[in-house]
Amino acid sequence: MKLCFSLGGRVYCITIPVLMWPWPWPPNGNGDPWKHIGDWLGGDPSPQPWQVNLPIVATVAVLAQHAHGDLRGHLQRAVETEMAAIKAQLPEGASLQFAERAR
Repeated sequence: MKLCFSLGGRVYCITIPVLMWPWPWPPNGNGDPWKHIGDWLGGDPSPQPWQVNLPIVATVAVLAQHAHGDLRGHLQRAVETEMAAIKAQLPEGASLQFAERAR
């Protein structure tokens, strides 16, 4: 999932951090996904609710691709509903879209 915005006629996109670490986990124990979103959620003033929810929604979107049966549809609808709510809170000129996960 990417958050994009236009600045000076150019479009810039930021990949939303996903709260998972691919297997195999790093042997040094630094695979804690919460550590990887510290910069995203850190700072002063406190982050907006959409900033806190966005990595969670991005994670569920990735996990939904692997679900089977009715669960997949339920998760995908939940992601779409939350994305619509987040889009409504974004600053003017910003957009939210699905994208291939960065490798």
